[in-house]
Amino acid sequence: MKTWNTHLFVVLLIVLMFVSCSNDENQQEVKLAFTVETTVASTVNYYAGQTLQIGIADNVEPLASEIIEQDGSVVFQLDRILCEGESLWFCVPGIVKFFHVLTSSEAGEQRLVLPDKDKGSTLLTEGSDTQIGGKYYKNDWIVALYMGINKEGASDGVPIYWATGNLIATKTNAANSDSTEVSFHVATFEESCEEANSSTINYVGIDERLVDNSSDAYMALDPGEQWDLFSFGDASGVMLYFRNLNEFVVQAHQMDGSNVLYDISGNENCDIATAQLGGLWRVPTCGYSGYNVQNEYAAFEDDSEEYLNLQPDATEWYDEDGEKLGYKYEYEIEIDGKVVTINTLYWPSTGYRHSATFVSGRGLSGWYWSATADPTCTSPYVPNGTYEGEVTEKTTAFNYGFLQNELKWFPHPRTSAQAIRPICE
Repeated sequence: MKTWNTHLFVVLLIVLMFVSCSNDENQQEVKLAFTVETTVASTVNYYAGQTLQIGIADNVEPLASEIIEQDGSVVFQLDRILCEGESLWFCVPGIVKFFHVLTSSEAGEQRLVLPDKDKGSTLLTEGSDTQIGGKYYKNDWIVALYMGINKEGASDGVPIYWATGNLIATKTNAANSDSTEVSFHVATFEESCEEANSSTINYVGIDERLVDNSSDAYMALDPGEQWDLFSFGDASGVMLYFRNLNEFVVQAHQMDGSNVLYDISGNENCDIATAQLGGLWRVPTCGYSGYNVQNEYAAFEDDSEEYLNLQPDATEWYDEDGEKLGYKYEYEIEIDGKVVTINTLYWPSTGYRHSATFVSGRGLSGWYWSATADPTCTSPYVPNGTYEGEVTEKTTAFNYGFLQNELKWFPHPRTSAQAIRPICE
């Protein structure tokens, strides 16, 4: 990965029509010059000549799109109310997308600083209401990177942006409450390193307090306990392995009448990314050659003959002490035939869970759910063998996984708990 020597601060002037959140129709409108600064990790202003978009809440359509001038500035003329606490996104198409909730100080100072994309997502560390049990649990910024992959795995089309970290759950209410209350965030780089550590105590492993075969397995846990493995299609994030598969698909809202759902991408009832991060987020799709499915994991799969020429390619990811943490992918972004930046995704070896008392592979393997189920009853790939009696039309779904230097997709039992890497468009 390139090391950039300097940072160029680009000032983007956003001229907004600002109105208070009050419902007073007689309140006078006030024009506000809202300044955004973005740190460009390059020796040249590669944003110049590109489009900058600003959007709000769960609307994929931008409020405005303007070409960035050579000096890095752009002025938006918006007839939109921006209030404290409003969720915003900023996007340079084909490079990066940022998500952030506007704070009172940013609204008051009429100024916002975008983070360096190469440092990944961050946590909100200011204010006593953003941590519990000594753990911060809300994102300040979510950073999502374009990796050359488009919607449905197409060679062209709508770009998709991959969150720089996995989904993390943090329990926010007391042990043995009526039901588990959870906050979800995208992992920081530091948390990603911890996820790949087999000895970490920061994420729930085998714990006698967990309730097996349950739709709320985490009730007995203390506030601040965190986990990063989720069953397929469990939007609540608190279910664990069900031996009764018919019960599982019902509990996880994976039925349309009498029919089992095979594509849950963007379904607010059983896509955990959509349900917990908002409507712009979803779980990526997957599948195998010969089955007509959308496939957004294909470019990460290094061993398939069909996809050998797709980018990006994986390399092993090590920490400073030489410990292998998983894999990373780098994607070069060219503008006018020149590489101007490199986007990098890190995939920690999170392992997987199969029941409350069986957790395996953390620090050795990584398993990431897709949003695509398998109606063909393919025998599930599990390191310790196929689970007898579990291969039915309600059983398997596809994941992306790596084990012993194999990076490919596999069918797995839906009740297996695995990592989630959210994407947005």
